[in-house]
Amino acid sequence: MVPRASLAAILFLVPFVALLGWLSTTSTVAVFTTLPSSESIASAEGQVAISADQARAAAAANVRAAPWFEGSRYRLHAARALLALPAPLRTRELPRVEQLTRASLRSAPMSAYGWTLLAFLRFQRGDIPGATRAWEMSVMVGRYVPNLMQSRLLLGMKIAPYDRSLTASVIDQVRVLAEGDPASLAQAARRGGVEAPVRAILAGSEQAAAFEQATKAWVAGAGARLKRQAEAKP
Repeated sequence: MVPRASLAAILFLVPFVALLGWLSTTSTVAVFTTLPSSESIASAEGQVAISADQARAAAAANVRAAPWFEGSRYRLHAARALLALPAPLRTRELPRVEQLTRASLRSAPMSAYGWTLLAFLRFQRGDIPGATRAWEMSVMVGRYVPNLMQSRLLLGMKIAPYDRSLTASVIDQVRVLAEGDPASLAQAARRGGVEAPVRAILAGSEQAAAFEQATKAWVAGAGARLKRQAEAKP
């Protein structure tokens, strides 16, 4: 006869094991559904050009995977894939991109990535108050998010001239990134053409010297890369 304690443990474990099995199955389905599009998604996130067919296929695969597992993440991937479409096609898809982003945030309201994307979409259609609110939400749920800091900071610096209430938060983000990763800040400032305002924000701070050093290193590295590319050409 099974002891009562053992029986209770078995009765507790059975639904737990069943749940683990279900999660394993659903996550596997989602992974295999999106596997062919993973390279396209990585390219889109890295701002590497992909074809319209690749973008649409990647978006469709991630939309199919969303009901199975981690719907927020897969819907956000689908939105990013659609943003990789060529300009005329991308413009027509923007309402759907925003719909996917909103759906993603409904299931994961603490996603700094989702709020940043929503801020970008609202800014694109001229909704400055909406863009400001979404950008501030992104910072609120994640003041320092390493892989997001560059794009979020540059977006904030674009919104701020239209809404001065954002200025203090943008300044804070510059200082946070200068403290956490001056090389990343130097890269963002150089690529975004915002070195002058970044220098003004950091003037007199301990991070100013680190930023200047990182900027010089980035410029030197970029020059070396261009030289190698020129030498590699036939």
